[in-house]
Amino acid sequence: MNMSFNSCLVQLIDSFAHESSRSENADGVHIKTFDDPHILMRERMMYSGLGPHPRILECLNPFDWTVPLEQRVSATEPLRFPKAPHGDLQQYLLVHPDPPLPLRIQWIRQIAEGLEFIHSRDIFWADCTPANMLLMDDLAIVLCDFEGSVTIRERTRVVLPDRYMQPDADFSGDYFRGPKVDIYAFGCVMLEILTHGVANVENRGWIPDFHRGGLSSDPQHLLIDLLPFSPFKTLGVILGHNYVRIR
Repeated sequence: MNMSFNSCLVQLIDSFAHESSRSENADGVHIKTFDDPHILMRERMMYSGLGPHPRILECLNPFDWTVPLEQRVSATEPLRFPKAPHGDLQQYLLVHPDPPLPLRIQWIRQIAEGLEFIHSRDIFWADCTPANMLLMDDLAIVLCDFEGSVTIRERTRVVLPDRYMQPDADFSGDYFRGPKVDIYAFGCVMLEILTHGVANVENRGWIPDFHRGGLSSDPQHLLIDLLPFSPFKTLGVILGHNYVRIR
């Protein structure tokens, strides 16, 4: 990755604190800023480090490391994004609780594609929840909100809501967010998409409760593979699963 990107993130990490953002919409553009300019700068740098991808919300004013310093966007300028016409997945499922199964499978694959790309950039999203999955014009999903994301060398105290955290998460100190954390949370999101329910996790074995959703064997096998906390799961394995292959 670009050395300037990594060097600046190292300088920012000590002052990083997860704060609420302020948002507004103007002329079809979503504008986002933070009270703390370090957080604003951090998210902009994360978008710059990721680069463009069909499954990542486009940042309209990222850092451009290829232009002279005096021509780069100000670190304190609010972030600008295309507006998501259908809002986020969490709200959409509240209004439309029973979308067609092919659409749900499409969403699962698109989320996995986005996560696979994020991890390929040595970045961990660390915020894998339906509220951070936006629906664009064609109901395609893009992932957003990277102010809490970390690079492979970083640790953060920011944690996901309990329903997306694996059972043995260690909260005694800095909690390192690796790909396994994103993948476990993705399994919980997938369960919500397919069953409208939340993973019912046992203390031993961490077996999800599938009875409410009445899932067929294919997604059951995939979810059982995702939800156990394992550092060896990869998005490539998930994308190769029969259930989420393009149909």
